[in-house]
Amino acid sequence: MRSIHRKIVLAALGVALVVLCWGDARRALSYPGTAQGKKRVEIKISAVGDVMFGRYNSRRRYRPFGLNQPFSKVKHLWSGRDIVLFNLETPISAKRYRKPYRNLSFRAPPKVAKLLKDAGFTLAATANNHAWDQGDQGISDTIDHLKRAGLAHAGTGKTRAEAFRPWVFVKQGVRVGVISLTMLRNYPIRERVGFVGFVHYRRALKEMPGWVAKARGKLDFLVVSLHFGAEYKLGVIRREMKLMTLLHKAGADVVFGHHPHVLRPIERRKGFVAFYSLGNFLMDFRRKHTGLSGVAEVTLVKQGARRFIHRVGFVPVWRHWRGYPIAAVGRYGRLVRRLVRRYTLRMGVRNKWVRQGEAIEIERP
Repeated sequence: MRSIHRKIVLAALGVALVVLCWGDARRALSYPGTAQGKKRVEIKISAVGDVMFGRYNSRRRYRPFGLNQPFSKVKHLWSGRDIVLFNLETPISAKRYRKPYRNLSFRAPPKVAKLLKDAGFTLAATANNHAWDQGDQGISDTIDHLKRAGLAHAGTGKTRAEAFRPWVFVKQGVRVGVISLTMLRNYPIRERVGFVGFVHYRRALKEMPGWVAKARGKLDFLVVSLHFGAEYKLGVIRREMKLMTLLHKAGADVVFGHHPHVLRPIERRKGFVAFYSLGNFLMDFRRKHTGLSGVAEVTLVKQGARRFIHRVGFVPVWRHWRGYPIAAVGRYGRLVRRLVRRYTLRMGVRNKWVRQGEAIEIERP
């Protein structure tokens, strides 16, 4: 009797061992990143809105702003990301090269480049309407100061070709390009030593897809930082939605919008996501809604021949009364989420939003 019982136990153990081994074999074959399975590579991107550090007032006196560790309360939000992008809404230069125009001329001292690097940023989008605030020499100075600090940039260059050329990030053989373009300018263009990726808004629908298609080339993914839209307008218009469709067809996977100084809708389509505006991140504005901002999060994945957007998220941020950005929690977080959600629904987008703490995740359509 004992012998029969022993044989039954041994047989059961043998069956269990076979099942376990078969399960491990199946997992090894199906799970990405294993020797037998398809290699999976994730590129995690964070992006924020407009950043500036000072302007000339109406009396042509320079007023610096945000020079005392302004990102200390938020830099943990992008810790460990592969690419951390921001819109540099100011030239960086030790000199003033252009006569200030009212209070709309910006300039930042050279030390801000290291401040940005120390905060964890990796890439400056430099194509915007304030790029020319210190003339083309200011554009050239900005490039030099960013390079010295170890920060990459996209959207400006010492030649026109360089201004439209994408910056490329490579991880385990996967190539992600970032191109920065602006449809707006504040000054007549006189480019000799500094150039900007500028496409006039009247020609944007016709010309911008061509620049995007050219930038896509042999890249696995393409991100577009786009300076466009009406200031202080939270909603989007059909022309802007049409532009997103054209950019997607031309090869863009992600668009991060800037310029309106307020948050605007988030639209996720199949294989594409557009943040129409990320608002102000470090700015001295005091108009309604200009103190609400956030950190966009996108995870791109290449697995074998497949390339797709795995995750899209958004972390609410608001401007503290002292002027620096801070993570929005409690009622401030609700205010930011409801604002973006309201205007996203108004444009007819019905993606499911999932709350994760104070952040949100936008699911696939």
